[in-house]
Amino acid sequence: MNPKIKEVRCGGYFFASHVLNYLTPQITPFIPVGRQKYVLGDEECAGSRYCSDVTVFGRITSGLYNACLEPHTLTPEERDYLIEQGLRDCARADYWYRYEKDWGSDKDDYRNDNRSVEADREDDE
Repeated sequence: MNPKIKEVRCGGYFFASHVLNYLTPQITPFIPVGRQKYVLGDEECAGSRYCSDVTVFGRITSGLYNACLEPHTLTPEERDYLIEQGLRDCARADYWYRYEKDWGSDKDDYRNDNRSVEADREDDE
């Protein structure tokens, strides 16, 4: 295995077309198999990101791009490692959004509050 593969930290969501075109056939057919083998850990859950092959692949390609790795033919070991990292990143993001994100308790976040801006201004006075 290329030692730089171990430095890849999947995260974010970025598609570089040259990476996308080169890696799609090497990775995407194996994501469902990786998902079947993956065991969710603490603070991970199978939400929309984890269950989406496109999202997992996006996390993998962004990790490769951010690590400045040039596209190359992946060994099965490298492919499986990257799929595991992509699944882990998605499962952790799903957990965070489902259980930890504060969805609007901030009084300045008017998008998630049924109260009007005027009512908050009156409270501040």
